[in-house]
Amino acid sequence: MAQMLTAKQVAEVKGCSPRYIKKIIQDGKLKAVETVNSKNRKTYLVPLDALDEELQHKYYQLMSLLRTSGRKLISGSTSPSAGSHIERCRELHPWLK
Repeated sequence: MAQMLTAKQVAEVKGCSPRYIKKIIQDGKLKAVETVNSKNRKTYLVPLDALDEELQHKYYQLMSLLRTSGRKLISGSTSPSAGSHIERCRELHPWLK
């Protein structure tokens, strides 16, 4: 099975808002699986192979950076260290903006 990303993770890689990603999913422009989370809210999971090659490459680079630092890509995390690390990666690598 292909690796699945949340709408928030796709937005982080693409450099846009999660709301925009949800809109293009709803418009049928991006393939995704609709699921329900523990709070009974609709969420979307996007297969990594549904993204174009450039975004897949950015995702793999970001994951490599996070792996070398011992962190994980955590969407919606309340952990200040995870968020600040992602911001630091964006400062060092302008293509993440």
